[in-house]
Amino acid sequence: MVYAGTSECYEKCNEVIDKFIDVKVSAAQVYKGTDCYGEEAAKLVNAERTLEPVKKQEVLYAEVDGSMIQTTESWKEVKVGRIFTGCSCIDPKGKSSWIRHSQYSAQLGGCTEFKNLMKNFLDNYGVLGKRLVFINDGLFG
Repeated sequence: MVYAGTSECYEKCNEVIDKFIDVKVSAAQVYKGTDCYGEEAAKLVNAERTLEPVKKQEVLYAEVDGSMIQTTESWKEVKVGRIFTGCSCIDPKGKSSWIRHSQYSAQLGGCTEFKNLMKNFLDNYGVLGKRLVFINDGLFG
């Protein structure tokens, strides 16, 4: 049910569940299950950093952005952050560069909570000074 809730809108995923496993659920049930598991997953994902420590001369990149999503209540902003090291950027065979390892964090809620989340992740790397590149398209501070 949770998988269906993450891959289809709630109003449609209950139809998918019914077709595949012949179980009738309401859109509200799918929403509640997906929301519950999502909150628990966020606790694990946002609990600690997953990247290796930054080497002495290495650069750490942090990117943040926001996007609006429609919830059952209203439109809300979700904020997303991504952190990766300079050595995680690779250029496979002359193609556009891509990032091998990174850590994501996301927050549906207030900006203050998200800033604190990102600050905690970045604080784990110690004082970086000019070795921190922070990329965003608005105010963050």
